[in-house]
Amino acid sequence: MASPKGIERIQELSELFSSIPRTIVMKTDVVREGIRHTAIMDRVGTWAIPDTHAIFEFDHEETPDADPEAAGHTYAPILFHLKNGIGIRVMYNNSSPYEIRYEGSGQYRLYRDSDPMEEVFFPPKPRWLTKRTKSGKLMSSVMELRGETCLYLAPATFCEYFGKGMGCAFCNINPTGERHQQMGDERLVAKRGEDVTDTYIAATREDPDNRMTHVELTGGAFLDRDKEADLYVRMVQAIKKGIEASHGSDKQVRITVAPQALTEVGQRRIKEAGASSMCHPMEVWDRRVFEAICPGKAQNVGWEGWLEAVVRNVEIFGWGNAVTTFVGGVEMAQPWGFKTMDEALESTLSGFEYLAQRGVRSGFILWRRAPGSRLEDLSRPPTEYALRLELGRHELSVKYGLYRSEAYQPPAHPGCSSHRTNMDWVHLDPSLALA
Repeated sequence: MASPKGIERIQELSELFSSIPRTIVMKTDVVREGIRHTAIMDRVGTWAIPDTHAIFEFDHEETPDADPEAAGHTYAPILFHLKNGIGIRVMYNNSSPYEIRYEGSGQYRLYRDSDPMEEVFFPPKPRWLTKRTKSGKLMSSVMELRGETCLYLAPATFCEYFGKGMGCAFCNINPTGERHQQMGDERLVAKRGEDVTDTYIAATREDPDNRMTHVELTGGAFLDRDKEADLYVRMVQAIKKGIEASHGSDKQVRITVAPQALTEVGQRRIKEAGASSMCHPMEVWDRRVFEAICPGKAQNVGWEGWLEAVVRNVEIFGWGNAVTTFVGGVEMAQPWGFKTMDEALESTLSGFEYLAQRGVRSGFILWRRAPGSRLEDLSRPPTEYALRLELGRHELSVKYGLYRSEAYQPPAHPGCSSHRTNMDWVHLDPSLALA
């Protein structure tokens, strides 16, 4: 029996998952299905915060025309907000049931099939994105803006595992870089500290309400993990320099660093540089599937080495400030993955609980069929799977008190988590974060 269409599909999912807020149900479905690319979205892209594809591209349609002011960056908005403030990432897929329509008088609305769903809002593009640093680098090629509260920095926009034929099967970091260089984008392979400081200062000057409270760093992996740690230390130091210049030493800005699993020396150096929390993305919990999906990580670090590094961050950064992320659904990628949703959920949620018991926050982003990745053409589990996984993650976060960790305390905002839903629970119910 075919799934119902339009709003009936969201009603069906909401009834199946009555303990999940309807907003999170709908957002999960939108993130999985994507948004149809239309001329309206191109027009919005001329004035909204753009998707600069800083590290990954998830669009399955031709990227819109380039913005001449931004040296090739495209007319594609990175996200939209719902009326309650929840952010949702824009990822184009013309087979999606979702599209955004203009209804006049500055109003936009999300539709599923032909059914109107929610009014949506696009945050405007700030001027600093088209400015240049003292060395002449385009600022939007140095840092990306994800909502009004989060800056994103990719220290390196390539992964050395790909050069050895060992890149993660779901990932397209190197193909994304190659594609956008061909398009004429000013794409920096690795970032310089001076450019990062200049960009941070320019961005915060256009933030008079001081809403920008989070910087996230993640990029491609190096074969030499000490060299990778060196780069992240320089980037954190550059951000701290920008914070000092913009706000003074009292300003609280949360800096989340997400390299591959590092040595203890590397972890401690990044902590001493000023990072608030560290995430080593584990991607897949099951050891066998991890080794098949992430061959470079498996060979260079190993599943046990990765897990040890994740847990060690609790000692270094503190309870709740050690993080790992998974690619939700990729544990079912064939021929390596689990054959049934129940088996896959049992495995992944057992991993979440193992980590939660030790003070590690686990999250996930949904597996997207990233263009240029080895898994681009495989089918993915349905929205129901993602919601079961998210409900399990949420229940474990409540059980082990992880919503009371620093990351969820005010001024935490959902704008920078437009592709995942963990922050949305606390935004909708702030009591979850109360000690």
